[in-house]
Amino acid sequence: MNDQPVKDLCAALRAVAETLADDGALAGEARRLADLLERPVRIALSGEFSSGKSTLANLITGSRLVEASVLPTELPPIIFHPGAKGAIRRGWWGEPAKISTAEADLKAIAARDYDFLYVTAPSMQLRGLELIDLPGLNDPGRSDAVTLAAAAMADGLVWCTHAVNAWRESERHNCLKLGHSRNGRAILAVTHIDLAAVSSALPRLLRRLQGDAGKFFRTICAVSTPEGIAAQSPTGTISDPIAWEKSGAKALFAAIGAMADDIMAE
Repeated sequence: MNDQPVKDLCAALRAVAETLADDGALAGEARRLADLLERPVRIALSGEFSSGKSTLANLITGSRLVEASVLPTELPPIIFHPGAKGAIRRGWWGEPAKISTAEADLKAIAARDYDFLYVTAPSMQLRGLELIDLPGLNDPGRSDAVTLAAAAMADGLVWCTHAVNAWRESERHNCLKLGHSRNGRAILAVTHIDLAAVSSALPRLLRRLQGDAGKFFRTICAVSTPEGIAAQSPTGTISDPIAWEKSGAKALFAAIGAMADDIMAE
């Protein structure tokens, strides 16, 4: 994602605001536009239960803070923001000043009553973005209301689908509820392509998904998250470029970056 032109525009708007100091309304509007442009593009990460979403969150953020599990969890939305050091904080909607001091153990705070968790992750891939890891849809143990409310905060969407049983009718229904697939701001990430039962049939699967789901997504990316994670260093930099590209992670990040650039340009 190329954010230098945005930085230049924001600097210009703030300079204009200074020259318009005598005109409070115009100066305020220039500052408001600069603030809006400087907000990171927010990308929601969603999918049905056991879609590989948590592992993909670890890949995108370069962190190892979200544990993948085959069991239902009670995690609230998790907002990932780029930062120099990985840390987890907790907070409540409407009360950002009450975000707590950093805590290191996600499992230790997951069961407490917070509206969201705020995670800083030292990932170069996350630069200029915020990722909102949404609670899984279609989880029998919880309501979808929290997920839908958090999704409304996002500018775009990455929807995870499990390659073994990809893009079921329930997925189509749940994905469309989030809204982003109706305005060209959604990417379909096909996970678990490293499974033996999937790899040989992947080209056929991708053709089927293009026909069944292509109209809802700007692009479809197949990604082996374990291979992508193994190609990253603990700080989120790419340690094995060949494995990174082979895993599909490079193509996924290129798609996310292109979507973010288009969102910023609108």
